[in-house]
Amino acid sequence: MKRLCLAAVAALAAAPSAFAHAILDGGPLTAGATAELSIRIGHGCDGAATDAVIVTFPDGVTAAQPMAKPGWTVEAFGDPAAPAGIAWTGGSLPDALYDRFPFRVAVGAAAAGTELAFPVIQRCGETEIAWSEIAAPGVDPHTLQSPAPTVTVAAASPDPASFSAGALTVTEPWARATPPGAGVGGVYAMIANGSGADIRLTGGSTPMATEVEIHSMSVENNVMRMAEVEGGLPIPAGGAVAFEPGGYHIMLQGLVAPLVEGASFPLTLTFSDDTTLTLSVPVRSLTGQPAAPAEHQH
Repeated sequence: MKRLCLAAVAALAAAPSAFAHAILDGGPLTAGATAELSIRIGHGCDGAATDAVIVTFPDGVTAAQPMAKPGWTVEAFGDPAAPAGIAWTGGSLPDALYDRFPFRVAVGAAAAGTELAFPVIQRCGETEIAWSEIAAPGVDPHTLQSPAPTVTVAAASPDPASFSAGALTVTEPWARATPPGAGVGGVYAMIANGSGADIRLTGGSTPMATEVEIHSMSVENNVMRMAEVEGGLPIPAGGAVAFEPGGYHIMLQGLVAPLVEGASFPLTLTFSDDTTLTLSVPVRSLTGQPAAPAEHQH
């Protein structure tokens, strides 16, 4: 895979100016945390369909997980403790269409404000284009012919929101904004159990939805499947469970209004030991990032 990535750089000189840049959606990254990103491919190669997209990671990425993409073979490569990148191959994205290739990454120690580059190779049959140029300090990346997509490292929150009742603690709950007319929404958080026995999360309630359910998400035959967790989800004694995109999540069924970025709403969770815990859930953007001033990214 690395041989393929290096060989593709030779195609840069022949890349027509009509090609759209590869764009990195999502971010910012936060040191020590996981974020959802996606590579957006806007055009093929001089009319030809895209059949492979390969993103390579900068130093400092400590974990990565691609999202299943129907019709494509997805492969993470490199050391799992220091992943080198992800490749989507075997699909077909026509020149006239665009699509996103999503994944999650975590970064270790990195200074806030650091720009991390994620070089991308786009392949269309025998043609390969490498979006891999990295601007030197003080150089405007817009002046580059084939700039690598970048994302900014943000400062970690010094005091993440935390809600406790009895032995249970819910840290940094959030929901993703929903488009008008959407019937469901998702809430994510970390739930910790400080007791000596398992406690099940059984459900909840909110004025924003008619039902609150606990759902899991899994990948079967390269297809993501979602299902309700019957009987509640155990929070292990002395442990914690992460509710995050692509995994366990709290599903809001029958939304009575859209979840709007920047707003917040109450959510009460119920547990098998009769504990109830009411949270204030902030709504993040459609990409899952906290509300922040708009910032242009490649």
